[in-house]
Amino acid sequence: MIEVKKLTKTFFNGNGVRNISFTIKRGDIVGMVGDNGAGKSTIIKSIFNEYKKDSGELFYDGVPMKKTLFKEASFFPDQSLYPNNITVKNFCLYSGILSGLKNKESKVRTDQLLKYLGLVEYRNKTFKKLSAGMQKRALLAITMVSDPNIIIFDEPTANLDVSTRVEFMELIKKLARQDKIILITSHIINELQGLINKLIIIKEGELVFGQYLAQNDNILDIYKKFTKANGEQKGMKNILDVFSS
Repeated sequence: MIEVKKLTKTFFNGNGVRNISFTIKRGDIVGMVGDNGAGKSTIIKSIFNEYKKDSGELFYDGVPMKKTLFKEASFFPDQSLYPNNITVKNFCLYSGILSGLKNKESKVRTDQLLKYLGLVEYRNKTFKKLSAGMQKRALLAITMVSDPNIIIFDEPTANLDVSTRVEFMELIKKLARQDKIILITSHIINELQGLINKLIIIKEGELVFGQYLAQNDNILDIYKKFTKANGEQKGMKNILDVFSS
């Protein structure tokens, strides 16, 4: 389980996040949503220790998070950061070795993942020759080669067609059933419906919603409720200020 307690990280311009607290249990698929600049990336980078937090506590299975724990974690970026001229198999193999696996372990793990993700026939193809959907699958294989317990997805279905998005979301569900801890950041709120079991909404550096979802909860309605209210209040205040000046 990941526990974030009163995380605060601010920058010289005043932006950042303040008093963020939430938990993610094994088997959870948690969606973190918010506008650009709301603070989602700051939270993730603080979890991964890329940013030094100002205050707050981060725990993994009850133990304070340290850099050494991040062999347990893997990050799936929103852009496919891969060299175009390396084959899928070799990139996965080298990624496993870089994560600390021995050559034989990495080879076994790579072969297992290529089969699991339907990539066997593409194993000797370079990334630039793959479709967008197969590139995402290959990137997932690379993300999974170290067998992480924590996986953070940043816009995992970006640039995919509808059918491929559905397939990819089913793969994420399978990972959760393996007791992985999964956190997804996304701007495509509707696509999280039916995928996540917990929703976190970040607005202007603050957590405004962080709860498990009931079966009939509509994510978009919740998002509108908890992000629009403050904006409407500010807008009304601005209108009143104009009339009172």
